[in-house]
Amino acid sequence: MTDAVSNDRVPPSPEGGTRSPVSPGRRWRRVFGAVGALAGLVQIVASTEYGFGTIRTPGPAIFPTVTGVILLVCGLAVVFERESVDTRSVILPTWAQTRKPALLMGIIVVYVLVIPVLGVTASSWLMFIAVGLLLGQRSWWKLLLAATLAVVITRLVFVTLLRVPLPEGLLRGFLW
Repeated sequence: MTDAVSNDRVPPSPEGGTRSPVSPGRRWRRVFGAVGALAGLVQIVASTEYGFGTIRTPGPAIFPTVTGVILLVCGLAVVFERESVDTRSVILPTWAQTRKPALLMGIIVVYVLVIPVLGVTASSWLMFIAVGLLLGQRSWWKLLLAATLAVVITRLVFVTLLRVPLPEGLLRGFLW
């Protein structure tokens, strides 16, 4: 007899009984859930720099705090969810199927990282163009028009109507 363990055998758990193996797909879901929960926690901590305001006049920290809590709760739910499906029958998506969502996440990460440098206005404009290209828009005038309108409307709503200051980055006073 050999000492090699068969792939079909599940090693016993320290508590007794058998331990169910963690599938590679489940492991990645846990990793992404943990990253999402960590991102939510970072967002909650970062939003404390802004004022919360009052019930009648909420401050700029309300929205990022609420979305951070939602992201944290959803991330933890993914990390601690019970596996209810036989993962041996789950077919994982191919790179062709996950390319656009992965690139979109990358665009969002870059967007968040360049806001302190370029400010919300320039960063948002570049992000809208990048997302438009990712989603297949090839007409430059449509991309530029949509990105410009989105940035102008965002500034009008937040800065003019709600009087919420947006980070301007190193381009302070240059764009507006």
